[in-house]
Amino acid sequence: MERYFINKPNLDRLVKSLTKIYTVYAPARSEDYIYYKRIGDEGLEDVVIGEIRPVQSIKGFYLPARTKVASYLPEKISEKKTRPVALIGAKSCDMASLKIMDYVFTQDSFKDPFYISQRKEGLIISSDCTSYGESCFCVALGIMPYPTEDFDINLSEIESGYIAEIGSEKGEKIAKEYFKL
Repeated sequence: MERYFINKPNLDRLVKSLTKIYTVYAPARSEDYIYYKRIGDEGLEDVVIGEIRPVQSIKGFYLPARTKVASYLPEKISEKKTRPVALIGAKSCDMASLKIMDYVFTQDSFKDPFYISQRKEGLIISSDCTSYGESCFCVALGIMPYPTEDFDINLSEIESGYIAEIGSEKGEKIAKEYFKL
């Protein structure tokens, strides 16, 4: 796997560029909790890339509580296509849940075209856990506190920025497109 260095200001520039293509979410701190916040023009302000996983699971981004599957209105009304989701800072324990969902929702008899489309079009920029909490369970499940698979790009935080490890063709395409960063 290829590895690159990206400093914090350039990661912010990259994420701002990704908001033109994706609906971007990243972990942010609010009092004692970390939650996924939608990223807009403000960039990575108040975002915590390392640390522990947010309180909500990433499963909800790929299997929302409500999905429109049909419409009975005239064809003249065009529906706005939603942007694919880009998750920044996903943790290996959450990504393990996606592996199970991939198995369930991509099998021939239970294929979910909405889930498959979300996963195919989405982007996962994962990150290592740099701390732990009382509710952490990665070691109990035999999962490392850093992603080893199923990510497009993984960020390992170091003092002056991040080591970005490429994990997929989509991640490689982004690294080439934004190589100057």
